[in-house]
Amino acid sequence: MTIDKEALKRKLHSLEEGDLQRAEHAYEQSFGFARVAQGETVEADDLSQAVQSRNLAEQYEAQAHDHREHLAQLDAVSFAATQIVKPGAVVKLGGRDRMLVIAVATAEFECEGRAFLGISSKAPLYKAMEGLEAGESFDLNDREFEIESVW
Repeated sequence: MTIDKEALKRKLHSLEEGDLQRAEHAYEQSFGFARVAQGETVEADDLSQAVQSRNLAEQYEAQAHDHREHLAQLDAVSFAATQIVKPGAVVKLGGRDRMLVIAVATAEFECEGRAFLGISSKAPLYKAMEGLEAGESFDLNDREFEIESVW
């Protein structure tokens, strides 16, 4: 089986760009509601809504920052063929249908008809299998996993 890792990288980039756009849009909307007119009397309910909107805007701003960071990480990671588990690798664990992409954390997604899940190089799952090759096993949370393939 072959995997077009460049197509996979483009898909991850596209997912992150979409998430970034949604976070920025939500930030702009929340920020607009967070403004209180200067010099005017403000009702308690309006002030409360403005504070809540400001808090939401801060959360969306943090999400946008995370997605920008993920895009930079994707640009920096090599998706070249590899036989060991490292950033940029695609890993298939025995008994699992979906494959893991070591890059940034994502929800499950499809690329070229296959199911993938992005995991961060900071994830405990990655740390447990870092540097291993196909055919090797590792333990995580009292469960044993076998690495079936690495691309």
